[in-house]
Amino acid sequence: MKQALCGGYNGDATGANCFAPVHGGVSWTSVEINSSGIVTTAGTISKLRVHLSNAPADAATRTFTLYVNSNPTALTVTFGAADTTKQDLAHSVNVAVGDVVVLKHTLTAAPTACSTIRWGMLFTGTTAKQSLILGSLGFIPQGTTRYSPAQFAGGANSLEPGQKVYAPTSFTFKNMYIKMGAAPGGAETASFTLRKNGAPTGITLTITGAATTGNVTADVAAVQGDAFDIQSIASAGCTNNFFAAFGLAIEATIDGESVVMSHYSSGPATGATNWVKNFTATGFWDATETNSYQLTLDQTMKKLYVILDGSPGAGNSYTFTLRDAGNTLLSVIIQNAETSKADNVNSVDVHNDDDLTFQCVPAGPPTARNAWWSMVEYQASGGLPESRFGSPASKLIAAGIL
Repeated sequence: MKQALCGGYNGDATGANCFAPVHGGVSWTSVEINSSGIVTTAGTISKLRVHLSNAPADAATRTFTLYVNSNPTALTVTFGAADTTKQDLAHSVNVAVGDVVVLKHTLTAAPTACSTIRWGMLFTGTTAKQSLILGSLGFIPQGTTRYSPAQFAGGANSLEPGQKVYAPTSFTFKNMYIKMGAAPGGAETASFTLRKNGAPTGITLTITGAATTGNVTADVAAVQGDAFDIQSIASAGCTNNFFAAFGLAIEATIDGESVVMSHYSSGPATGATNWVKNFTATGFWDATETNSYQLTLDQTMKKLYVILDGSPGAGNSYTFTLRDAGNTLLSVIIQNAETSKADNVNSVDVHNDDDLTFQCVPAGPPTARNAWWSMVEYQASGGLPESRFGSPASKLIAAGIL
């Protein structure tokens, strides 16, 4: 099945060689493993699209390339002096289970700074109903237990509750792959476990001694509202602190569905409208919508689910909205004593090069809360319908009637 891998970040890629996740958004880094993800079901990656907020100018260039196992592939775009959008629709790269993927940026001369860089790619899997969860666990110190979001590149934390992400629909986790940036050494160990609703699952593995990789196959079922994170335990005598990349395969209940499970490290503002990146596990809410733009490809978005760590309070509310360059797509209101809300009715089509953001509008003002959101990306086998918005209700939302 097909899956859109969407990304972007409101920060420049300033180094001559720096890396970003294939799926999601986090600051560019000079250390490859920090932004890498691991392929967990075989297929191809194609249709690379990249947008810059500013062209390189003068004699400068920027090049963005899909790397697999630290090697460049044919999937690449280069920006000249006046270019702000580029795409490579000619090349397709085969990826196998266990391959490590990352987007690499290189430059020549001194290009004009960019406030945002956005990208998207298409994964086409060879196994029916299966799609990718790509991410990085963040920094894991020796002798510690840390928790990381179970999707995207996120930071590790000693406290679990804020690190969870939430399933927007039913699906099944099938496996997990881990690659450490440094081996435990000697007889030391590093263990990794997918946790569901605060408890360990059968998806767990241990890497020992000189090894840096491991994998496990097991089924873990998810339904809407289930919470997931990855626990990392580094033994006290580990030779090194480390970063680690991970991958999880999921099998959809409905063919064509993949998932987006996101959160930010702080809650939305209570006194003003603010925005975040839709595909992310780290960062902060922003007062400027364009800073949170991320690119998307042709697909249908549906099953929006939002959960708070407490209610807005009597007479107060938070309205959460998926937006496309300022236009309302999907929306839910959490008000009074409510702590979560799902929209399992409406769907909306988005298209190549659309800029998505996630918006919060507080009213009251509400009690300050942290927020987590998730939704389904759907790729129909026959492509998108001609309608710009997928369901009749979504058309009314877009028109401001609902």
